[in-house]
Amino acid sequence: MTLIGDAALPDFENPPIVEAVASVEFESFQLTTLGLGALVSRWSGDYPEVSEHEIIPPTTAFGPATAPFQFTFGIGAPTPSIRFWAASHDEQWLAQLQNDRVVLNWRRRNGEQQYPQFSPLQQRLNALLDDLVAFIVSQGRAEPTPLIAEYTYVNHIEPAAADYLYSIVTAPQRPLPGTELYTGFRLVRDVPSNSGRSELTITAEPIPLDPGQSNTAGHAAVALNVTTRVFLGANSSLSTAKEAIDFAHQISRAGFTAVTSREIQDRWGRTEG
Repeated sequence: MTLIGDAALPDFENPPIVEAVASVEFESFQLTTLGLGALVSRWSGDYPEVSEHEIIPPTTAFGPATAPFQFTFGIGAPTPSIRFWAASHDEQWLAQLQNDRVVLNWRRRNGEQQYPQFSPLQQRLNALLDDLVAFIVSQGRAEPTPLIAEYTYVNHIEPAAADYLYSIVTAPQRPLPGTELYTGFRLVRDVPSNSGRSELTITAEPIPLDPGQSNTAGHAAVALNVTTRVFLGANSSLSTAKEAIDFAHQISRAGFTAVTSREIQDRWGRTEG
């Protein structure tokens, strides 16, 4: 799955990325809570800090879903409604596991940390996916069928760098009546891929300020999220899902570049790829 070569897109010395998320959603693994816990325990060398959370609901498509994108309920024993978090000691890396997906987050925990780029995140996710499949096969089950691959950039753009949402996205060409209370932005695009279809979703909106908080720019910081979901075809394999993560990363990177202005990109230290 190749649409845009990395060389065609710029890099940034100081990108505003505070989190990057890669995930693969599957048909249910049909594992018990003990089974999920046993799998998470295999990851304790890199992700020793374990906690329990509510599950993430099944993903829905904005546009028409492909035929294989479906979920079956009420067959067999109920699966546990639990999601495990397993974090690294420094909390930068977070592996998540529930009965239908594996998620890997990189999170900026202080202002000095920088996005480690895609390759380290891809390698870590692939290791988790390989271990997942090996564990399920060792239980006498068939390899799980991947349904969706996803890559998300979470960006926080501070008021000092983007003192207004329109310094990030294009402003209206005509004056608007009234005074601004809230300005947001959402874009969803259908993107062809080898799997059939993908969706690129970009949202930008102010980050709510805490009560009594103010900033010198007069505007809240902006959250700019860029997500690409690849809806995989029937009988997809793990290798297909890994290729789809690579594709989703390329599309998300292209989307981020397309909707941000050249002015603010230069503030982030834009360099040609």
